[in-house]
Parts: sequence; structure tokens; C-alpha cells
Amino acid sequence: MKNSFVGKFRNFLILIVLISVIQGVLIVHTFSTDKLSEEKKTDVINIISASIGSQIVFLFIFIIYIPVIRKKIFVDIHKIIKEISKGNYQTDFDFQTIADKNDKSIAEIILSLKKMLSMIQKFEKARKEKIIEHKNRILKILRLTENGFMIVTLDGEIRFISDNITDVFPSIYENVNIVNSNFPPVIENSIKKYITNILREKSSSTAQGFFIPSLKKHIVLKSSIVQDSSGMVTGAVIAIHNINEKKKIDKEAKQLAT
Repeated sequence: MKNSFVGKFRNFLILIVLISVIQGVLIVHTFSTDKLSEEKKTDVINIISASIGSQIVFLFIFIIYIPVIRKKIFVDIHKIIKEISKGNYQTDFDFQTIADKNDKSIAEIILSLKKMLSMIQKFEKARKEKIIEHKNRILKILRLTENGFMIVTLDGEIRFISDNITDVFPSIYENVNIVNSNFPPVIENSIKKYITNILREKSSSTAQGFFIPSLKKHIVLKSSIVQDSSGMVTGAVIAIHNINEKKKIDKEAKQLAT
């Protein structure tokens, strides 16, 4: 690790003191003679002038050097914190190399940022795994039920749809926008109409039944609005009852009986 900023400042002060001491010794030596000739007086003036001039030059250089080195010291820390503030936790920073090229106090901060970032990465990984696990559980439950389910965003995009719905209505599938897409009349006048109304009103609707000719029976649609942590509506969950075809139900019943 490099010498610390405090150490560099201390070395600069020592240099100034040394110059002052040398200046004082030369002046005392010059004045220790009985009489000062004009040449000696000129030497004293030159010594004092050179010493003061060198100190001014060193001071001017140091005044310029302080902002430069300060910016250089904090540039790596700024880059790391900037990436973290963007939510980019998978950075490719070589923290040890960055720490080695900085002084001890800055290196400790950089290594602490490394530890903090490592903890954030572990937390993010665990959080994502838990979210995926819960999502898979919910989807398994939805697929095991006899009713059909749809999860739609506020703008009408279908994020999830049960297989039994797509079996009856092949034109409805995941990622299609049910609000902006055109469907056969039986869908336009039932499922699409129902979903469009609840998304527009941003509130759940009472159960409604619609006759489906291909099923030769009524289906019943129910809904529940989905909100985020601040209470803003982000979409809805639609349940479709009585969606299974009679042939499919009979087939499953036979399989269970055997």
C-alpha cells in the first residue's frame, strides 16, 4: 500500500522545516563574524531570498497537489459506490488491486466495500431463489386446480394462464395482450370484456357468467385486484370456474377409477 495522505503531508512539513533550519544555520554562521562586508551582506540577503523563494514554490506546488491527490484517492471509491447505487451488484472490480494502490486508510474503506458488496450479493441471490421458489409453488397450485386462472398486468398483458384455459381458447396464451388484441366474438364478449372492465376500473368485479357454445355450458369469471406495497394497482388475477370440458373431466375420472 502507498504512503498515506497524512504521511505525505507530514513529509512536506518536515521538508519545509529542514529548509528553514538550513536557512537559520547559514544566517547564524554568517552573522557570527565580527564584521560583515558588503559581500557577506549580499550573501545573507541571497540566502534568505532563496530560502523564502523555495518555500513559496514548495507551498504553491503542495496547494495544487492536494486537490489532485484527493481526487485520485476517491475516484475508485466513487466508481464502486456509483455501480452499487445503480443496483449493479455483479461488478468486476479487482478490489485487492485497487486497495494495494491506495494508502492504508482508503484501502480499508475499499475492502469494507468489498465485504458489503459480497453480503449484498448473497442476500440478492437468496432473495431471488426464494421468489422463484414461491412463484413455482403458486404456479403448481394453480395448475392443479380444476378452475382456470389468469394473471394479467394493468395494461392487459397475460403473465400466466392455466393450461385448461388455453385448451378451450387457443387464441389466449401467455404474453399476449388481452386488451389490445382481437379475438373471436365468444372471447370478445366474455373474457376480454370482463377483464377490460376490471382493469379500467382498477377494482374487483362481482362474478359474471357467460355461455360458451363450444362447452355447451356457462363459465363463471371472478377477479381479484393485485396491488404493490404502496397500494398501487398493478394487475389482476382472474379465476374461471366450470372451464373444463366434459370429455376431459370424464377421461380424468376414468383414470382415477382405474
